[in-house]
Amino acid sequence: LTYDPQGGSYTQEFACCQQLTTGDIFVKGGTLLFSEDGSLPSVPNAYVSSGATLALDSSANPVMGGLNLIQMEASATCRVETATANAFAASRTCAWLDEGAVFDVAAGVTVKLARLFLDGTEVAAGTYAREADEGVTAADWVAGDGRVVVSGSVTSGSASVWLGGASGAWGEVSNWS
Repeated sequence: LTYDPQGGSYTQEFACCQQLTTGDIFVKGGTLLFSEDGSLPSVPNAYVSSGATLALDSSANPVMGGLNLIQMEASATCRVETATANAFAASRTCAWLDEGAVFDVAAGVTVKLARLFLDGTEVAAGTYAREADEGVTAADWVAGDGRVVVSGSVTSGSASVWLGGASGAWGEVSNWS
């Protein structure tokens, strides 16, 4: 699924339905919004281009349960607005953010990720927010008043994610999550 509105910052909304696509999602401009109980249970990867937004305001649990990777270019946004559901499968979803990309998380909402990389460097396991608090680290890649929790590990049996690493060799373990 590729969302690429031409000539403006349009919003395409999918509400009250489960999208059964099994391919990757590319948000190249505007906002792609999943609301009410809309979900994408089988999408393996989501790519959000610079200036684009992937918005999740759905009560489906999780909204993107099969997601292995969300990759966001500089100035891309993943907005998570609903506290009643998990946005991703916390045991398997990895995030790859270019400097300037943000998770815009609403107050009372916690986004859970297995691993997170910022400009190719892995972020330590922990809890992150826009502002520091007891047990919470401030991060400029978090907007809004919610939190992002990074567990630091992918559950066994989850799909591996290509990290690239230093060598770029397919057979080198350190190049994979």
